[in-house]
Amino acid sequence: MATAALNSFSNQQEHGHDGPTCDPILAIHRGKDSYVTLHLLRDKLQPDGTVKKVMSSDGAVRVEHLANMFPQFRAELETDAYFSINGFYRHAGFGNQGALRRITGLPHALRKSTAARYLNALYCDVDAYKIGIEPGMVVGRMLAMQDRGIIPPISIIVRSGQGVWAMWLLAAERGSDMPPKAHPHRQLLHGHLERELISRFAEFNVDKGTSDVARIARFPGSINSKCGLRVEYLFQTAGDGKVHMHTMEDVAAFLNVSTTHATRDPESGARSARSIAATRRLAATMESRLYDFRLLWRLRGRFCKGQHDALPISRCTPRSNCSVANAARRSATTASIAPSTRPSATLASPTPKSPRNSPSPATRQSSSRASPVPTPASPSSSSPPPNDAATSWTSSPPPNADFPHPTSSAGSHLAASSPTA
Repeated sequence: MATAALNSFSNQQEHGHDGPTCDPILAIHRGKDSYVTLHLLRDKLQPDGTVKKVMSSDGAVRVEHLANMFPQFRAELETDAYFSINGFYRHAGFGNQGALRRITGLPHALRKSTAARYLNALYCDVDAYKIGIEPGMVVGRMLAMQDRGIIPPISIIVRSGQGVWAMWLLAAERGSDMPPKAHPHRQLLHGHLERELISRFAEFNVDKGTSDVARIARFPGSINSKCGLRVEYLFQTAGDGKVHMHTMEDVAAFLNVSTTHATRDPESGARSARSIAATRRLAATMESRLYDFRLLWRLRGRFCKGQHDALPISRCTPRSNCSVANAARRSATTASIAPSTRPSATLASPTPKSPRNSPSPATRQSSSRASPVPTPASPSSSSPPPNDAATSWTSSPPPNADFPHPTSSAGSHLAASSPTA
């Protein structure tokens, strides 16, 4: 079950004493085709005079290149450095901001749950120092909970300075080294397992905001500026010398969490309602576009391959003083003529009349209403027939030609602007 990186911890289980190291990260990120994100936090003076830790720089490294590239930016990760626990499928592009970008040329990080590729671990951040419990006592309580069967065997215990993290490495299946893919249903199950694990640590001050897929943790061997201590990673091995690793199904069975009904939480129901509304709006838009396409098909009478843009109706503006009927007739005529023999004059816009002779908008509107749209005339006998490459898709109007407009139940809009079938 264990990879070469995991097997190396059988002799050395503690990491981070001598400064930043990427060995624990390689043990967590077993999907070599994913990206691990790196982050730096620095002090920034706020307008009210207080100092706050803010994200000053970030970067993304492909896991298979991390070991070779790590010496280039190791010095930048000395203090208050973080990395993403789960892997992502791409980076966010290149930019000019941030120390990591200026020194190493790393692309920016795309740290979003929608961009996750692998779910490497489950984790809990126990900030017991806020209630007066020392980190060493927290580690002892964790091991006692593990022995009593309250939590699964912990893979990694992280001493982040003032707090303690517990991590459970995940495998796609038993006997596999690869972590599970971050498919939506697995992300939902991941969230359920996170909340159940947090509830098992109810006696401690657990950070409930660390259950998301895009969570970051302190870089192994970096210094926590709040206490001046380095971050240590302690790996727990089983009797066979391999690091504890679990499948999501095994953890769900241990915690009595259902894996067959992984749905969204009730508090996130508003998001689901918005998704349903957006789907309905998209369906209405597509129905309206289908109506427009069928109407244009009916007015032209036919379409020719490669001539879908031959004198569309939209080119007939009110200044041309031509009705929709004339536009439809010219469209059908020009669509049936081969491109090589089509006269250039038919593609030119009609010459607008002078304003003195141009009818008023009311006159044009009454004229267009009074003149029905006749069936498009067939091309004259003198026109050459279309060649094989320009053969029409159909010689008759599409099926269900008498269709109502999406916004009208009786189809009155179609009857007013188009002839009957």
